[in-house]
Amino acid sequence: MNFEESETEQRKALWISLADLMLDTDIPELWAKNIVDAMLAAQISLGQTRSIFLDEVAPVFISNLFAVAGEWEGWDGDWVIQRYPQG
Repeated sequence: MNFEESETEQRKALWISLADLMLDTDIPELWAKNIVDAMLAAQISLGQTRSIFLDEVAPVFISNLFAVAGEWEGWDGDWVIQRYPQG
């Protein structure tokens, strides 16, 4: 998936926040707030966020949930961004 530069910039914080849902740990309330804040800042609707999660984030990070020793402390934001094609 290739994005225009403006789309990539718009999605970065949302990708990072949504990727946290794929950590092998409980989801603190703060993470939900981070997702909502990223949605509002990017002016992305709940429906668009759902699509971004299912089509862009889940395919990249879902394997972590099935790994015996998956990541659970958190993702480095720059590392998350590098997983996506740049426009």
